[in-house]
Amino acid sequence: MTIRLSLTISLSLPLSYDHTFELYSDSERLYLFGTDDQDSHKEWVKSITKMFIPSNAEALLRLSFERIGRLKYKDGLNLQSPRVGWFALVGSSLHAYLEDSEEEEEIHLRKLQELSIQQENEVLVLVERGRTLYIEGERKLDFQGWCVGIQKAAGSAGDSLSQQQLTEADIPVIVDRCIDYITQCGLTSEGIYRKSGVNSRVAALCEAFRRDARNVRLKEEEHQVDDVSNTLKRFFRESGEGLFTIQAASAWLSTPVIPEESKKISQYQLLLSRLPRVNKATLRALVNHLYCVQRFAELNQMNLHNLAIVFGPTLFQTDGKDYTAGRVVEELIEHYTDVFEVRDAINSNP
Repeated sequence: MTIRLSLTISLSLPLSYDHTFELYSDSERLYLFGTDDQDSHKEWVKSITKMFIPSNAEALLRLSFERIGRLKYKDGLNLQSPRVGWFALVGSSLHAYLEDSEEEEEIHLRKLQELSIQQENEVLVLVERGRTLYIEGERKLDFQGWCVGIQKAAGSAGDSLSQQQLTEADIPVIVDRCIDYITQCGLTSEGIYRKSGVNSRVAALCEAFRRDARNVRLKEEEHQVDDVSNTLKRFFRESGEGLFTIQAASAWLSTPVIPEESKKISQYQLLLSRLPRVNKATLRALVNHLYCVQRFAELNQMNLHNLAIVFGPTLFQTDGKDYTAGRVVEELIEHYTDVFEVRDAINSNP
């Protein structure tokens, strides 16, 4: 029997072993293997995989993959006939060696602009910035496993910012969509961010974003400004570890007492540089947005102080009994151009 093309590792199969993996054959048969020894499990998986994977794709074996195998694909350069690629699913990334390429590609699944399945011809469509990849299975059972695995990996995986579906700029899609909607429809809305939305609609929006953020489209005729603004606030208040992180929150909160303004700004810049990549990009996008909101304060009645009162406790996830958190937010907005080193705050890209 020739066994090739696809290998899947799973830790949750209904076998009485601690470590298991699946093996698919050309004849649509599925074989289940298990062992109680982790090192033995890894060696078996790599040894079997090495028997069918080509030498130019052997670098995939160094990865801690959940699924590995051969798939057909088409891309924007050639949509006529499918080519063959070797793929490995690792966490929220899909690693690939495509035909006629010696370079390993990594597709960040949570950053996809679109992910869909064309059920009629069993094609998985991955839309990245500048490229669309059409992936086809060679066997139905195996391909169904790839679809389930990739869809799961492309979704949000928890409450922290880095576990969300992200934009190309590393900003959670929910944050990007809400900010964009409010910028287009709510900058002049009186009491924006201070007024409450309808709780049931806010809860429904939060759940929709949590389920699949990239497929949520906010439209003026369908969504209310205050519902969207409260969705954004709720996301930050409920995010794991918070925007400023649990470890660094106290350092941020102690910065407003620095008397000299230049030293204070330098401290904010230092703390900003130490934030995780997604937190840093998200904070920049949010403060840029709030800077724009307060520029319309004569119309929306939300000046620096009012925005800080709302967002201080929200971002630091505190009870708001004192104004320390609010002071941090107020100073970040007030000194936005210096802290984030931007020239044109209104037209800058987050």
